[in-house]
Amino acid sequence: MSREFQEIYFNPSNADIVIGIVCWVLLIVFSYLTIKKSKNRLKVSLLEAIRFLCVTCVILLLWEPYLKSIEIPETSPKIAVLWDASQSMKTVDVPSSADGSVIAREQLVSQLLASELWSEIATNEDADLLVSAFSEPVDGIENTSDLFTPLVDLVNDNDNLLAVVMLSDGDWNAGSPPIYAAQKLRTQQVPLFTIPIGSATPLPDLILSDIAAPSFGILGEPIQISFKVTSTIDREIVRMVNFTCSESGQRVTKQLTIPPRGEVQESVIWKVERESESKVNVLIPPVSDEVNLENNTGSFIVRGKEEELRVLVIDSTPRWEYRFIRNALSRDQRVSIDCLLYHPSAIPGGGTDYLATFPSDPTQLQQYDVVFVGDVGISEDQLSATEAELLAGLVKNQATGIVFIPGQRGHQQSLLGSPLGELIPVVLDESAPEGVTSVAPVSLSLTKLGQSSLLTTLGDSAAENIKIWQSLPGFYWHSAVLKAKAGSQILATHGHSRNRFGRLPLLVTSQAGNGKVLYLAHDSAWRWRRGVEDLYHYRFWGQVARWMSYQRKMAVGDRIRLYYTPEQPEPGQTIYFSANATADDGSPLADDQISLMLISPTNKSQLIDLSKSDDIWGGFTGSALIDTSGVWRIEAQIGTDVESRLSTTLISPAINKEKISQEARPEVLAEMAKLTDGAMLRPEQLGSFPSLIDALDAPEPRITLRPLWGDGIYLFAILSLLTSFWVIRKLYGYF
Repeated sequence: MSREFQEIYFNPSNADIVIGIVCWVLLIVFSYLTIKKSKNRLKVSLLEAIRFLCVTCVILLLWEPYLKSIEIPETSPKIAVLWDASQSMKTVDVPSSADGSVIAREQLVSQLLASELWSEIATNEDADLLVSAFSEPVDGIENTSDLFTPLVDLVNDNDNLLAVVMLSDGDWNAGSPPIYAAQKLRTQQVPLFTIPIGSATPLPDLILSDIAAPSFGILGEPIQISFKVTSTIDREIVRMVNFTCSESGQRVTKQLTIPPRGEVQESVIWKVERESESKVNVLIPPVSDEVNLENNTGSFIVRGKEEELRVLVIDSTPRWEYRFIRNALSRDQRVSIDCLLYHPSAIPGGGTDYLATFPSDPTQLQQYDVVFVGDVGISEDQLSATEAELLAGLVKNQATGIVFIPGQRGHQQSLLGSPLGELIPVVLDESAPEGVTSVAPVSLSLTKLGQSSLLTTLGDSAAENIKIWQSLPGFYWHSAVLKAKAGSQILATHGHSRNRFGRLPLLVTSQAGNGKVLYLAHDSAWRWRRGVEDLYHYRFWGQVARWMSYQRKMAVGDRIRLYYTPEQPEPGQTIYFSANATADDGSPLADDQISLMLISPTNKSQLIDLSKSDDIWGGFTGSALIDTSGVWRIEAQIGTDVESRLSTTLISPAINKEKISQEARPEVLAEMAKLTDGAMLRPEQLGSFPSLIDALDAPEPRITLRPLWGDGIYLFAILSLLTSFWVIRKLYGYF
């Protein structure tokens, strides 16, 4: 742009003009009389001239002066063509006019850009043609789709725009709403012509997404993998989803029935068989009329670990539930069990795997991964208040899992006023410590969450699992539960009883600090052995023990135990680290620090000093930002002790906001074009575009108004005149 000329522009009201003229007339009259009466008319005339300038400036200020600039473009008009290069443009949903086949959106864009129409328009209008892509993937990384930024940048970087053309599917998931960019084009009087690419109705497709798996599993034990399948097909689809390990050939299948244009959230149980990392590929067999096969596959990586669990079981009497839990865990070769039994006579139980007293030393207590708390409470012959506090600290600070199994003696009611009672995920009726007894057996009823939980998986399919739970022998007693606490997860409820809060929650889990909590409100799971021996009873408690200890097993070294949340952070998320460290003698570390080196997939490293927690468990905490997807390496050590170093990895999954096979959004493009006085043209209407350009007026000179009445220089000038008047007047007083 070249600045052609400037002029002063005023915007007074009629009243402002009258007031200004009256002030000028009065000032001239009084100045004339003052000069006439003065003996030194020259000096007084100078003062009155300055006074006149001051009043004139104030009057002009009242009239709102503007500096009007008119800029005329020096360059040729420009026609900009922006085309969408985001991942969603790979969607195959555009019928080809050539042979009737279906092509990708990006192919249609390429065909339209190859047309000689654009150069002909630029020649006829004597305009420059600007063609550029936006939302392109960078370095092979899928980018987001942003319609706002390219339009705003185009206006800011170029003058004399005649028109803007945008070829896109209208889908956006980043940046400000694109309508704001259209508003900016409107203020610049630049019309936007949009060409929608893609079908507003999704073509037949099956889409596999949201595969979620834990980062590791115990060798020989199952893990749960959840996934989602979305269908855009108008009929019900039955498909067998295949999970196959690339290295071992291990295979698991899951049959799905997907409703018309619906989605199914499901999960499968995968048994970890390899100690090293394994890649598991997921495949949905395509449907005959499916247009896009690329989104029928997915994968995840899982690591196998050889781990042994240390379990502590505490109860008051050797009831049936206690006996069968002890037997089930004792037979598990990967579980080491210790039992503490308080008899009513206050003489602790003895024998194999029995403890004589509670391990009140934190050094001994911190070795346990899971603690089962049976029908025991705080009393002289059972747990002390200090021991209850130690157990609560073990869960919160050492990520130990705790399982509450109440009994008919109601001893657990005495825990409610202690830190250990705060961990119980349900609210109990304190007026009924003896619980509730029924004449007929009652079965647990799985909730929607319980039907998909690893803890309650007793069958190989969802239907079989529900049938198993319905066939399990019932219970005759349960604790007096009122409701679940906020933040807890209800896996199963009473088969038919309810209160003012709803169904009675009898199998509930929650998170407490770094550890997990499970509450089973009845003590009759041992009845599940009827007719099948330990098939379901053993499987249930084995899954419970491993699920409760999962957090503690994330990364374990000789002297450092490290866990973090979220387990698989997405780029842009903050990850929170917790660590427990021990001294050479096994006691909790008290006066040293843990240094953690976090190494990104691009080998960029950041050093994090974990700060000491104020507790007796040798706890340390810290956080870091995850900014790149891929496999991150973690190396932690105590101070400068290299031998204490712990090494592990975490996986940051790639965020794919750009979804292939989503329907196009032409309504977004239509709204943008309408706001700018442009138009939305279908690809087949592109031939009418030259006539629309011909109808446009040449860009008018740009007019800008600078408000002088609010300019600091203008106000400074008035202040300078007033100061000069005052100074000269004082000086004249000495003559």
